[in-house]
Amino acid sequence: MGHFTYKVTITGRVQGVGFRPFIYSLATSLKVHGTVLNDTQGLVITLTTSAELLKVFLQKIEKELPSLAFIDTINTQKIDSKVFTSFKILDSQTHHNYSADIPPDIYTCKECEKELFDKTNHRYKYPFISCTHCGVRYSMIYDLPYDRKNTSMKDFEMCEKCNKEYTDPLNRRYHAQPIGCFDCGPTLELIDAQNKKNQLYQKNIVAKVVDLLLKGNILAIKGVGGYHLVCDASNDEAIKKLRLRKARPKKPFAVMVKDITMAKSLANISQAEENLLLSKERPIVLLKAKSKNNLIAPNIPYIGLLLPYTPLHLLLLSKLDTPLIVTSANLSDEPICTSLKEVQKLHGIYDYILDHNRDIVNACDDSVMMIVNAQEIMLRRARGYAPTSVKLPYKLQNNLLAMGANQKSTIAIGMDEKAILSPHIGDLNSISSIEHYEKKYQYA
Repeated sequence: MGHFTYKVTITGRVQGVGFRPFIYSLATSLKVHGTVLNDTQGLVITLTTSAELLKVFLQKIEKELPSLAFIDTINTQKIDSKVFTSFKILDSQTHHNYSADIPPDIYTCKECEKELFDKTNHRYKYPFISCTHCGVRYSMIYDLPYDRKNTSMKDFEMCEKCNKEYTDPLNRRYHAQPIGCFDCGPTLELIDAQNKKNQLYQKNIVAKVVDLLLKGNILAIKGVGGYHLVCDASNDEAIKKLRLRKARPKKPFAVMVKDITMAKSLANISQAEENLLLSKERPIVLLKAKSKNNLIAPNIPYIGLLLPYTPLHLLLLSKLDTPLIVTSANLSDEPICTSLKEVQKLHGIYDYILDHNRDIVNACDDSVMMIVNAQEIMLRRARGYAPTSVKLPYKLQNNLLAMGANQKSTIAIGMDEKAILSPHIGDLNSISSIEHYEKKYQYA
């Protein structure tokens, strides 16, 4: 049985989703020697093996790939023979041609959620817990390949415990770029309407925020892709105050619920709608409301619900037995705020700001979907679903840039046999909206 050296190039969503440790574990189990690395095209594997074992290796890649990954192409070619004595994960390589898919931001996985509420875990109640299977991706990336130095985590030096997990190929946090803990990661900060910072221990801030919400305050809370204006959805006076201050008399608000049980108390939910609410993308889902609510969704029979998708949401709602209004923090016709300086323009709308010190590089609103005739309908493609690529039925002769219209604008890039779709950008009715649009264009 002859052995040859092969180069396997995989394109698709193969970065930031645990693909390299998956390949490492697979190669180790099959006793295959070689290397794997990220580059700006995707993933590159080099290995010396027999043709028969290579076939098994490739079959297992396609059948067992990580849950957040997908494969566009796998290209295999024989190269000059090399001798390997083990299988190693190499440092990323950078080229000028970019085609690797940028992974979207994904909800907190069950493993991280379990650790979040485990008193024996050193990340107990840490509001930025994540791993290679979940958490922030697109909203914190500056450049490809998807390495920590190319994200807004670059300024957070890992502690010894985090670094040990980050460098262990068999750990689910191996090269999880958002990795951190209370000792080394991003931190929360509570700021009042007079820009005074509250001097609270990190582990006490969430409890204080819960108390403020229950007292009817409006908070601007920094999330994954921007800030949200948040208040108690069961407090009519708080909702009226938010509508008055934001000059939004009729447009419906999205509502975040603690769990699917709370969701079913507010809306009639089919199995397909329940699956969508519980999906890893965690979109806002438009549902038939059980009762008319002229404060949350004036004069319409639907309500937009979503489930918690960040550790901070989970911590807040674990202390609340009430739903929350969660609406984008922005001035009318302007994009969602992504920095403290931007959100402070909303002075007079919020009572407090719950901030954190991890920069939002790429703004991203919440996605909005609904089920119509058993079909999933995308009303706003954003967090969880974008950026994404769509396979074209033909190969493009030239790279193309398509720029959306004045309303509900987005951007698409055409390369080879795929189109890459940006998240929803919004209406271009203000200078700041156009500047936001140009930033997306430059990033593209």
